[in-house]
Amino acid sequence: MTKAHTPNLDTLKANGIYSPTALILGDRYQKNDTISGPGWGSINTGVWADKHNVQGNQFKEPKFDKYPHFFHFVKQAQPQAKTVSIINWTPIAKYIVSSADVSLDTAKGTSYAEADDDALAAALKELSEKEGPTAMMLYFGEVDEAGHAHGFHPAVPQYIAAIEHVDTLVGEVVNAIEKRTDEQWLIVVTSDHGGAGKGHGGGHKNPDILHSFLMVSGEGAEKGKFDSQVYIVDAVPTLLTYLGVDIDDAWELDGHPVGLKKLRENPYVLLVAAAIVGHVVTYAVVWFTSSLVGPLLNVHGPDPPAWIEPTLQVFIYLLLVMVPLSFLLGMTSVFLL
Repeated sequence: MTKAHTPNLDTLKANGIYSPTALILGDRYQKNDTISGPGWGSINTGVWADKHNVQGNQFKEPKFDKYPHFFHFVKQAQPQAKTVSIINWTPIAKYIVSSADVSLDTAKGTSYAEADDDALAAALKELSEKEGPTAMMLYFGEVDEAGHAHGFHPAVPQYIAAIEHVDTLVGEVVNAIEKRTDEQWLIVVTSDHGGAGKGHGGGHKNPDILHSFLMVSGEGAEKGKFDSQVYIVDAVPTLLTYLGVDIDDAWELDGHPVGLKKLRENPYVLLVAAAIVGHVVTYAVVWFTSSLVGPLLNVHGPDPPAWIEPTLQVFIYLLLVMVPLSFLLGMTSVFLL
C-alpha cells in the first residue's frame, strides 16, 4: 500500500496505531491454507483455524456454533446493540456472519469494483440512520480481485488503481462516521492475506503472503506503530474490549486486545472519574459544614451571637471554592491510580 496514493487510509493511520506485518497464521496451528476462508474465519471470530475448522474455501465442517462471529458476543452483552454486516464475498455472509441485525451481500455476479460501490452505498445508508450501527463489518473485495487478475505487486497499475479506489470508499465511510458527532468510533482495518504473483495459496513460508496489516484508529487508539507482533485474530478482542464487552475465558479467543489507550489515558474516562470523586468530596464538605452549623443554630436560637454570621460566610465561601477544587482533586486522584 505504500506505493499507492491513499490519503484516507493514511489519515486513519496517523490517528491510530498500525502494523504492516500482521500475521495471518499463529504459532500454534499453521495447517490451513493461506486463503480467504480461513482468513476471514479467523478475523471474524478471533480464533485460529484449528478451532473454527475452516481449512480452505469449502467450509466443509465449520465450528461457528462453538466459535461464533463476534457479533454474537456483542448482542449477548448488549441486546439493544445494532450489528451490521455488509460484504461482497458470499461465503462470509453464508457461513460466518451470525447475530447480525442487518446482513447484506452485494455480490451480484458483477465485478468486485461495482459490488464495492454497492457496499459503500449500503454502509452510508446505515450510517445515515438515526439509530445507526453499534458495530459494523464492511468488506471491500476489489483489491483481491485485481491481485488475482493482474498480480499482487506495487508495480502492477491495476493493483494500485484498485487500492486507490478502495481508499476513496474508505474515505466516504469515515466522513459518514464523523458526522455522528455524539459517538466515539474505533475503526479497525485489516485483510485476510497478502499476495505473491497472482495468488496467495500455499504461502506458509512466504512473508509477502503471511503478512497482512492491522490498523486501529480513533480517539480510543494509541498512536504510532506496534512495537510487538500482532495477528489478524487480535481484531475481535480489540473491538469487544472497546465496546465494553467483558471477554470470557470460556470463549477461548486466541487474539488479544491491541492498540487501545489505557483507561486513564482516555479523556472521557478521566472526566467521569474526576466528577465522581469531586462529588464525593463536595458532599463530604457539605455534610461536615451542616454538622457544625446546625447545632450552633439550634443552641443559640433566633438571636445568635455576632460571630455566627461571619462563620457561616466562611463556610459558604468554602463550598464555592470546593466545587472547582473537588474536580481538581478528582483529576489528581485518577492520575495517581
